Amino acid sequence: EDEVSSDIEHPQVPGEEGEALEDLTEQIQEQQAPVTEVKPEPEKVSSETASLNMIQDLQNTMSLKVAELAVRAGHLSREQARVFSYFATVKGMGKQLSGLLKGEAPSARNNSSKGNVVITGSKGNGKTTLAIDIVKAFQKENRLEGHKLAKISGSKLNSKDIQEVLSKLKGGALIIENAGGLESSTLMALSLAMEGDTGGLLIILEGTEEDIQKIFLKNKNFASKFDYRVEVPVFSNEELVNFAKSDATENGYSLDEFAVLALYDRIGSRQTLDNNVTVTEVKEILDEAMEHSEKGGMKRFFAKMTKKNMDEDGNTILREEDFEEV
Repeated sequence: EDEVSSDIEHPQVPGEEGEALEDLTEQIQEQQAPVTEVKPEPEKVSSETASLNMIQDLQNTMSLKVAELAVRAGHLSREQARVFSYFATVKGMGKQLSGLLKGEAPSARNNSSKGNVVITGSKGNGKTTLAIDIVKAFQKENRLEGHKLAKISGSKLNSKDIQEVLSKLKGGALIIENAGGLESSTLMALSLAMEGDTGGLLIILEGTEEDIQKIFLKNKNFASKFDYRVEVPVFSNEELVNFAKSDATENGYSLDEFAVLALYDRIGSRQTLDNNVTVTEVKEILDEAMEHSEKGGMKRFFAKMTKKNMDEDGNTILREEDFEEV
C-alpha cells in the first residue's frame, strides 16, 4: 500500500538568517585564504557567441523584471519571490499568490474549515511544484504549526481512513493531486474531518478547472472551505526555458548559451496545435541532459579535472550536446 505521508522537517530556503552559521564561517575563511591555483586564460568569445550572450542576458533581465514588478507592486516580498523562484518570473503569478500569502495564517485556527487552496491548470504544468513552494513559504513564515507535508492522488485517498490521515498530518499540509478523482463519500468524510481539530492543517487541491468544478458541485460545504484559487497558465517557450534554468540551478547545474538554444529547439519541436509543452516534459528533457552530462567521456573527464565544466558558482555546465535527442 502506498505511503500517505512523508515528513519534510523545516524545508531549507536559501539565505535563511541563522542557517548553518558554522558552515558560513568556513566559507568566508576559504574566500579570504590565499589563492594559489593558476586560473586558465579566459577563452576568446566569437561575435556569434557574444550575440547569443546578449540575447540570453536580455531574456534573463526581462524575467527578473517581472519578479521585480511583483515585489514593487506589493504582491510578493523579496523573500517570497526567492521562495517561488521560477513562478515569480511568470507574469500575473505574483498577483495571484498575493491574497493567499497575505490572508489569515492557518496556524491562527485549530481546524481546516477555511483558508485552503485550489490550484488549477493543465496536466503536467507544475501544479505540484507550486503547491510545495506554497507550503515552504508558509512554513518559513511560521504560518503553519507543523512541518509535515504529504501528497496523494484523489483516487488513492478514497481508500484511506480520512480521519487517520488528517490526524497524522496535524498542523502540516496535505496536497491532493488529481482531486477530480475524489468520490462523493470521500468529499463528505473529508469535509467533516476538516471541521475537527486539525491544528490548522492546510489542504491544497490540484486539478483541471473542469474537474474541480465537478467535485465542488457535488459537495458545496466542502467547496466553501477553499478560499484561495491559483491558476497556473499555459507557459510560453521562454517561461519553460526559465523553469529549466531554475530547476537546473537547484540541482547544481547551469546551461551555457548554446544549451539554451538547443533546449528552445527541443521545446519548439514538441509544440503543436494539439499539444502545449508542459513543465513535466521540460523536466524530462533536463533530466536526460543532466544524465548525459554525468556520463560524458574523456573530453568531459578532463574538463572536470581542470574545472572547465564548472561556472563561477560551482555549477556543472550543461552544453548543446547534452540536449541532443537520442
